[in-house]
Amino acid sequence: MYFQRHTALAAIWLIVLLSSIAAAQPASAPLPAFTRCSVQPIVDTQRGVLASDGANIYVGSSNGLMRAYSARDLANKWRLELGGDFASGVLPLDGAMAVVTNPIAEGAQVPDGSVIRLIDSNTGVTSWSVKLPYSQKYFLGRLNGEIAAVNDKGRISLIELRSGRIVSQAGPFGNITAGPAFEHDRIVFGTDAKQLVVFSRSDGALQARMRSDLVPRSLAFSRKGDLIVGDERGNVQHLGLPDGESAWTFKTGAAVSSILDMDDGTILVTSLDNFVYLISDYNGNVIWKRRLSGRIIDGGSVLGDHFVVLIAGENSGYALELSTGKVRDVLSLKENGLLGGPPVVAGGNTFTFNTNVSLETWALGECTNPRIAETKEAVRRQPL
Repeated sequence: MYFQRHTALAAIWLIVLLSSIAAAQPASAPLPAFTRCSVQPIVDTQRGVLASDGANIYVGSSNGLMRAYSARDLANKWRLELGGDFASGVLPLDGAMAVVTNPIAEGAQVPDGSVIRLIDSNTGVTSWSVKLPYSQKYFLGRLNGEIAAVNDKGRISLIELRSGRIVSQAGPFGNITAGPAFEHDRIVFGTDAKQLVVFSRSDGALQARMRSDLVPRSLAFSRKGDLIVGDERGNVQHLGLPDGESAWTFKTGAAVSSILDMDDGTILVTSLDNFVYLISDYNGNVIWKRRLSGRIIDGGSVLGDHFVVLIAGENSGYALELSTGKVRDVLSLKENGLLGGPPVVAGGNTFTFNTNVSLETWALGECTNPRIAETKEAVRRQPL
């Protein structure tokens, strides 16, 4: 009898203990749901001409038309007719934005130059405009108090942000195959000559040319100031600067389409093999990989604990959990036009993208603007 009574008491104690442990565990967070917050009809948006500074969203369309909308509700703020065609993406700056345009070519005659403008983000008024060497494509970045404009031939122009004065020009250094990465006082890009070109702003000259076995397709600076480079065959390498010594190599199944270095010592890689990889910056080991239904459009954007990507040709998107690579939600846009580029963070949990017929803002979770939330359209989660 004594043994049975103590056995029963022990069982009751165990149940109470397990219950208290379960109660102490935090409730699991609900799965994030893609929510459409607002839609603005726009015709003929230009691919790659979309950016946000958190307060405004800037989008370019045909004939050099630039529009600015509120990032909260897509309310129209201003529009500016620049004419011609956009030759660069939009570079958001403090209270301003920069963009390069080209005049319309007349017959076989090549225009005598491209034009970069600094535009006030609140009013749309042009602060200054400067003529650059003509190029069909420009890449823009910021180096401290200057704007760096790199054209598709690898010619670099450094422009003083406040005045628009051209400080220096260098190059051309070769046809660009991997768009430039900008860090403090350095610029690096890949060329079709299988080279990595490193330009130093401090002395205004070429710092290094590093040979590559294959044509570079994507690159980024690591948090330690080294290079992470992906090539046409799917190799990802960690290279030291300025010697180019390889610390490790990781292999994907196709050309590398984007590289994003994270603050926690990991690297997000997208490849034309339809995979997203999270790898270690320390040794290149795979932390997780996730195969998606199609090719990812030019990389993605990090929103909190998730990586958001859009799929070319399918009008779909995914939210991947950064810690595990698990698919947390799927976005479907079957009723809309063709996607015009990767998602762009528009502040908080919100991102934006354009199609050939619209500009849209979406959120992971609830839309933060109450007025938007009244008309939100939740997207049905699709289990894989």
